[in-house]
Amino acid sequence: MNINENQKPVYYVYRHIRTDKNEPFYIGKGTVDTDARGEKTQYWRAYDKSGRTDFWKRVISKTSYEVEILFQSEDLKLILDKESEFIKIYGRRDLGLGPLVNLTDGGEGNPGRQSPPNIVRVFAYKIDGTFYKEYKSFTDCAKDLDLNPKAVSEIANRKDEPGKKPRQKSSGGFMFFLDFLGNQAKEMKKNTESRRSVTPVFSYLRTGEFFKKYSSSVEAAKDIGVLRKTITSAIRINESSEKFLHVKDLILFNTYKGEKVERILPKSKILIVQYDENLNYIKEFPSSTSAGELLGINRRTIVKYLKSGLPFNGFIFKSN
Repeated sequence: MNINENQKPVYYVYRHIRTDKNEPFYIGKGTVDTDARGEKTQYWRAYDKSGRTDFWKRVISKTSYEVEILFQSEDLKLILDKESEFIKIYGRRDLGLGPLVNLTDGGEGNPGRQSPPNIVRVFAYKIDGTFYKEYKSFTDCAKDLDLNPKAVSEIANRKDEPGKKPRQKSSGGFMFFLDFLGNQAKEMKKNTESRRSVTPVFSYLRTGEFFKKYSSSVEAAKDIGVLRKTITSAIRINESSEKFLHVKDLILFNTYKGEKVERILPKSKILIVQYDENLNYIKEFPSSTSAGELLGINRRTIVKYLKSGLPFNGFIFKSN
């Protein structure tokens, strides 16, 4: 593209696409070198690897990438707006909004436009409105609470609808804000309560006895030491199936089943009943393995005395 000295500079917007996922990971802008020959020299900034962030370099250390020129114009303001537009479309990775490694919203150099800081503070509140914790980014918040960064970002950035009462979504038993609200979060909760509530989790031992109630799946996951999705998956199966799925020897539901849940066993399992030597009922177990774990007895020993009918350490074991 050869132009004379009286012509205006030509600006452009480009994107970098990682080939392993076939998705954009960076949006940038540059000025066309009209005296150069060939695309790589005319659009040199789009192909140049120098001056890139460590975030950008970590991506290309894992995969090759392609360069695509998206838009060009002599209007610098239009180019800056287009850069911001594309960044918004794909979403910044550091904010949990998409795959881009851009650390600003673009448009730098556009009069009147301010680039937001790279660090976004997020304040998490429990569903009852009490302050829980401050995080330095959406990603850190989501990682700590085992949530999706995009969900955290959307909740924190949600704006009230004109003419309607303020409403704030929640996820995993938490609400998220970009400012510290103090007691205002309690007022927000009043508007949320009638629309959405957090489902508690009720845990039962393998033998069916009630164990503990959790206020949410997030609290249950933290206490039991598993991912939140493990908790929700188990609850979904246990509430709809005759066979219960255990999570670290616990049976989980989102409704209270009473002091003891009636255990419906898989056909491959044998119910073990424990008696004293006078055949007074003591306890029952869903399997010889469960009985062994809870009583501290080798499973094979239980099976041996189950078959013989003889007492062991003052106990007699029978099966269904």
